[in-house]
Amino acid sequence: MQRAALFALSALACAALVLALHLREVSRADAAGYARAQGEASQLAADLSREFQKGKDRALDDAQKRLATERAAADRSRVDADRLREQLRGAERRIAAAPDAAVRKYASTVTELFDACVREYRDVAAAAAGHAADVRTLIAAWPRMPGAPVPDDEGR
Repeated sequence: MQRAALFALSALACAALVLALHLREVSRADAAGYARAQGEASQLAADLSREFQKGKDRALDDAQKRLATERAAADRSRVDADRLREQLRGAERRIAAAPDAAVRKYASTVTELFDACVREYRDVAAAAAGHAADVRTLIAAWPRMPGAPVPDDEGR
C-alpha cells in the first residue's frame, strides 16, 4: 500500500510539476503576447497621431491658401471701390450739365446698382449667420471630458 501511495504521490508531484511548467510557459507567452500587443498599440497610436498631424497640416495649408485668395479678392474689390468713388466724385458736376434724359437714366442705373448691392449684402449676412450657427453647433457637439465646462457662444 505504501508503494501505491508513494507511486500516487510521485504521479501527483509529476503532474504538479508539469502543470507548474505549463503555467510558467503560459505566463511567459502571456507576457510576450502582452508586450507584443502593447507594442502594436503604441505603433497604432503613433500612426494615428501622424495621420491626425497630416490632416491638421493639410487643413492649415488649405486655410492659408484660402486666406491668400480672399486677401487678393479683397484687394481687387478695394481697387474697384476706389475707382468707382473717383468716378462718383465728378458725378455732381457732370449731372449739372447733362440733359434730363441722361440724368433720369443715371438715377435709374444708380437705383438698380443700389438694389443689387442690398441683395448681395443680405445674402452675405444670411450666409455668415448660417456659418456662425454651424460653428456653434460643432463646438457644442464636440466631445469633452466628463466635467469639462461647456463652451459659450464664442467657444470659450
